[in-house]
Amino acid sequence: MIVQTLVKDTLLAPLFGDGAILQANTTVNIFGHAHPYQQVRVSLAQANVQTEASEDGAWLVSVPTGKVGTSAQLHVETSDNTTSTEVRFGTVILAAGQSNIEFTLDEEKHAAELRQAFPTTEISCYQVASIDTEDEPAYNVPGSPAPAWHQLSASNFGSHSAIAFYAALELLRNGQRGPIGIVECYRGGTSASCWLPADALNREPTLKATYMDAYHRAVDGVAQTTFDKENAEYDAVFNAYQQKKAAYMRAHPYLGQNIVKQRVGHTPWPPPMTPAAFFRPSGLYHTEFSKIVPFTFGSVIWYQGENDAPHPHAYTALLSGLINRWRADLKQPRLPFYVVQLPQYNDEPIDAWPLLRMAQAKVARELPNVHLVSIVDTGERHNIHPTDKRTPGTRIGAVMANAAGYCDTPQVQQITTEDGPTDGLRHVTFCVGQSHQLQVNGQLEVQVLVQKGWRTVTATKATVTSNELTIDLPANAAAVRYCWDNAPVPTLYNDVGYPVSPFSLRIR
Repeated sequence: MIVQTLVKDTLLAPLFGDGAILQANTTVNIFGHAHPYQQVRVSLAQANVQTEASEDGAWLVSVPTGKVGTSAQLHVETSDNTTSTEVRFGTVILAAGQSNIEFTLDEEKHAAELRQAFPTTEISCYQVASIDTEDEPAYNVPGSPAPAWHQLSASNFGSHSAIAFYAALELLRNGQRGPIGIVECYRGGTSASCWLPADALNREPTLKATYMDAYHRAVDGVAQTTFDKENAEYDAVFNAYQQKKAAYMRAHPYLGQNIVKQRVGHTPWPPPMTPAAFFRPSGLYHTEFSKIVPFTFGSVIWYQGENDAPHPHAYTALLSGLINRWRADLKQPRLPFYVVQLPQYNDEPIDAWPLLRMAQAKVARELPNVHLVSIVDTGERHNIHPTDKRTPGTRIGAVMANAAGYCDTPQVQQITTEDGPTDGLRHVTFCVGQSHQLQVNGQLEVQVLVQKGWRTVTATKATVTSNELTIDLPANAAAVRYCWDNAPVPTLYNDVGYPVSPFSLRIR
């Protein structure tokens, strides 16, 4: 039986195993564990450094890396232990979030095409082990191998992130030299609060009230027998649903998930909250994210938010807190984050996903080096896990590559007004960033706030000049919003087909 690889017993963290991709042309952190206060010598290419392990045995050094496409031997030595691995220098992406970035290539809409003709690429993946709870920090669970790097091929691609793969593939198509390494650290069904430590959540009043206080109300003083009973009841409901869904799909094999879920309902979620639940606040920060700290990355793809839809008011603080904390932990204060704005999905409370999208856009505007990638023109109305990941993944990669000169998808930057042709109307002009030439594809509709109520207005006389859109709105409109729906139909795009991000703005 495969035993656990404990963090304290690992001289060199598995992230630096054979085939590892290290960020090229920079200084990277290398780390592991030795005996307390033991001398550790590290060599990489021409660099040789020495350090002393801490009281708990942890050690960390920083060394320069080589040019993209080159390789070197990484050697670590103590008085009683030694290890050597072969590493390569390239671009390293951290793929993080919940189920839609976890969604695998095996499940993806175009999997059959990949099996028939898998592209020749230099893309390697490292999957962080899914660990719910642990008595001692470990890199794996008993019975499962410790994580390792694998270069993707036709025989092994299936279990890896479809979004991250297609993003990496697009980077290569846009001239990024390989290799590209993807570190996969995600978990379906998780709030962003799972990926932050308790001290960060408790420090911010909104996050404390929304997540930590709610968690303690659910678990404090509750007997284990109660947890066991609640879990058993949930398992029965979940299993019954799975059987019902499987039977329906066998009887209707031609139907996709979008239709099936309309007819049999959605997966029962969430399970009961317990002290051992993987989706508890701060849990995965310790059991998963901490195992890759402080590895050096080139960028982060963050695709998450679905599980925080019940608390959109807290998401700005939650996402900005996560980005700031992860940057600090990784010792990269300006690490680029590519935040994926939620796609279409109808089956949520009214305004839930529009508000989440606004929070995502706000964080991208306010934090440095955070880029918004809107995929609001993708998704499935009744399937929270749309099977086409090639379209959004390719767009993410194009934005990361700064293709066509755009490092974000387009957003409204400024709104101006002037008197209209009649007393009842006024011209409202929207200036859109990350666009040289706006395009209106279809019937443009917006919602306006008039006399304390929202109503839909069809912009029949929209005028486009370069990156500006002018429409006539009621003179007494106090605010305007666009694509304000859980599953909107966007009509505004830039010249390369990126959708303009949904917005809600006051009209002065």
